[in-house]
Amino acid sequence: MEIGSWWFEHFHSFTSDSSVMNVYEMEATTIKEKFIEEDEGLKFVIPGWNIPWTQVPLYVGILLFAALIHEMGHMLAALSINVPVISMGFILLAVYFGAYVEIDAAAVRRLSSIQKLRISCAGVWHNLVLALFAWIFYESISFVVSPLYMSETGIYVKDIQKDSPLSGPLGLQKGNVIQEINGCNVNNIDDWNHCLKTMKYNNSGFCVPSDVIAKNIADEMQLVGNELDCCQNSTWNNSASHVCFYVRDWKHNFSGERSHELLEYFSAKICACLSARYVADLPSCISTEDCTNTNRTLETTQSSCVFPAFLGDMSFMRISIGNASHMVLYVGYVRELEFDVQVSNYVPRSPLSSALIPYLTELMAKYLFTFSFAFAVINATPCIYLDGQYICSNLVDLIFSNVRPRRRRLVKRMVLIYGTTLLAEFKRIRDTVKNYPFVAMDTEFPGVVATPLGQFKSKEDFNYQQVSCNVNMLKLIQVGFALLDKDGNVPPTGDVWQFNFQFSLNDDMYSQDSVDLLRNAGIDFGRHQVEGIRMADFGELLTTSGLIVDEHITWLTFHSGYDFGYLMRSILLSELPKEESQFFQYHRKLFPCSYDLKMLLKHPGLVNAKLRGGLQELADQLKVIRKGQQHQAGSDSLLTAQTFFKIKERFFEDTWDQVAPTVEGHLYGLGNTLSLGAPFVQMAESSSTPEPQQPSTPEAA
Repeated sequence: MEIGSWWFEHFHSFTSDSSVMNVYEMEATTIKEKFIEEDEGLKFVIPGWNIPWTQVPLYVGILLFAALIHEMGHMLAALSINVPVISMGFILLAVYFGAYVEIDAAAVRRLSSIQKLRISCAGVWHNLVLALFAWIFYESISFVVSPLYMSETGIYVKDIQKDSPLSGPLGLQKGNVIQEINGCNVNNIDDWNHCLKTMKYNNSGFCVPSDVIAKNIADEMQLVGNELDCCQNSTWNNSASHVCFYVRDWKHNFSGERSHELLEYFSAKICACLSARYVADLPSCISTEDCTNTNRTLETTQSSCVFPAFLGDMSFMRISIGNASHMVLYVGYVRELEFDVQVSNYVPRSPLSSALIPYLTELMAKYLFTFSFAFAVINATPCIYLDGQYICSNLVDLIFSNVRPRRRRLVKRMVLIYGTTLLAEFKRIRDTVKNYPFVAMDTEFPGVVATPLGQFKSKEDFNYQQVSCNVNMLKLIQVGFALLDKDGNVPPTGDVWQFNFQFSLNDDMYSQDSVDLLRNAGIDFGRHQVEGIRMADFGELLTTSGLIVDEHITWLTFHSGYDFGYLMRSILLSELPKEESQFFQYHRKLFPCSYDLKMLLKHPGLVNAKLRGGLQELADQLKVIRKGQQHQAGSDSLLTAQTFFKIKERFFEDTWDQVAPTVEGHLYGLGNTLSLGAPFVQMAESSSTPEPQQPSTPEAA
């Protein structure tokens, strides 16, 4: 496996190439796309899979139209300031349809920065205006089609799957208008979705008079598929029109034989075989108390709340049809209503009005908004070959007009690096961690510059106050991540990530010894000053990376009080807590499962092994071969992971499940109160002033 040295580093090899052709590859930043949620990421659109083939012509047409409007924006902006337009046309790249406009480059170079910015922003601006128009049109569709279609009066059944159990003479039919389901009013598709969601998670029943229940209590019952059958010996001879219902709070006497095991599954006292159509006409309820409230204005007949005796997510559905004389009763799954029935908000006023017209109009508005807005957002991203590249360049020239050209080029380069890899490398981390949930982490920081004074509760309290004051004063230099599976294997690509942060030897505080150590390890502080990423940006994107606040992610570190301190500060964007106990509360929430190898070395099972020293010395004792340069966070994080799995395999192969709870969550040198109950080898306490905790950079030596 090879590890690489890129700038905001995604490792593949530690050889550095400064050629122009490789500069963008080598400087790929590993910053997460913060606007993509866990389950709602960017998705491929594949005809026949996640969009119907029938929508493909509309899809392609709207895509071309949005692209055309985008390019027309550039063309009109260029013409408005007398820049010649050479050509304009459409392109086809594989399955992607697009448009292009070519303007006179020589004429553009003669323009001012504000004029260049006007041309480069015009496409994005036109797409935003088009998206706004599409949204307004979408919101006003009900008014536009109101002469021919009604809305807010129920939902119109456009079509039903031919083989669906919902179809048939007594089921739903094309052209039905659904107005209610299980007592839940349906005026539009939003109501429909809400009602279906409620049915999935809230089991509703029906208020049935107690005397009717008493006459139909079942003596015997059995499971048939996903349904409790108690009608086999009833007076209706197991009629298909009758269903078994159970009662949870039956207060009347009953002496019949019952199958207690089946009743206990439903937390029920009795079951009764009742006519489904009779029950469907009765009021809905959640408990018998609802039935009592319902009957206050009726007769004094007592009622009980009964529930259909179905297993799993089967439901008894009562669907009211506005334009039909019958009610549809259906026993089945809610998902069948979701997937088998196509509905619309618009009910035709006349048989001559096709339901297809508002559907296509609505779909066109949705696609137009989606594509136009997507064109605007994507093209505005400061990414190579997109409009954002030129927008960024022109903005920098405009804002920093008094800055030397070389400095302006560096700013442009840095912004483009952010944007170009925004949608790439950290997305890989997010995807990789799902199958490689062990995250080894190491940091490089500028040493220790301050020692706290005063009285301290313990050596650990002194150590934490030292960590806290230094982390709050100093800036992080590097963070490295290595992802592994439960067996200690890295991904097939061998990826390890390293982040390099903004750091200036002229403006920022540091320990000279630590900086000399890192400089000798190959860290280029000149590049850190010019091209390093901001710690605040890193922390913001780390928050949505899938690496933190997840109990399924296991963090592997070595002497990590400072490491976690810097990560925590970047996430919280504030100073570390004053009290060590609060620090550990944050640590437990952000990093629910973590192991510090330095802490693991204190376990009795390793006493005879005589393992000691820093990370490199420990790895040498275990014959773990380093990949990469020492005191580089990416290489150190990978070595930490390999050393952890070597110790686990050699010393705790059969006992790790017992050992893990004793070391999980503990950080070496911190948290004395957390380790009192753990079977660790206790270190002798000094009666004098506590010694400072060493930073992780020397520890990794």
